[in-house]
Amino acid sequence: MAKKISPKIVSESIGKLYGDNSPLLLFESVLFLFAAILIFLRPVQVFATLTWLLGAALALFGIYQLLAGFFDTKKNSSEVFAGIFVGIVNIVLGLVFFLQPVGTMFVLVYIFAALFLVKAIRTFILALDMRRAKAGRHALDIVMSLGMGALAVATLFFPLLGAAAAMYFIGATLVLYAFANFHMYGELAKLKEKSK
Repeated sequence: MAKKISPKIVSESIGKLYGDNSPLLLFESVLFLFAAILIFLRPVQVFATLTWLLGAALALFGIYQLLAGFFDTKKNSSEVFAGIFVGIVNIVLGLVFFLQPVGTMFVLVYIFAALFLVKAIRTFILALDMRRAKAGRHALDIVMSLGMGALAVATLFFPLLGAAAAMYFIGATLVLYAFANFHMYGELAKLKEKSK
């Protein structure tokens, strides 16, 4: 049987463990808020920049895989070929993302819109099946799948709007993270005071 630990001991442990790192929470909060403001002011440019950075990372990872494929003597020939092939594909994709970030951004938006449309159709079919079985919250699932399908179709016709909407979602998430960090900093300060 597990021994019950008092809340006071837990709070003291948390205060000691995280108390010294609490200024990092403030720094993270400011950084998240800055990034969110940047995203809200220039969503498309930030998305293009992220695409460019993703391209650079893909190219570097591809170079690593290519070199590992050539110089790792412990692998058999099929593993070497697979590593070299994946490395070349990553380098090519990375260069495309890196050299054409705006075009790649549109392709990514279309891919995500198509995936959301497929997900909306699957959710709609499942909701209809749940309705026939008289189980679950099928009405909510039907409404959500129709809404998701409408957004996916709108994104297919207006890809720039889809890219901006995705960036606004990321920006809103960063704001929530920032406020959560501010709150956590305050709670840690209270715990630190209690443990003194």
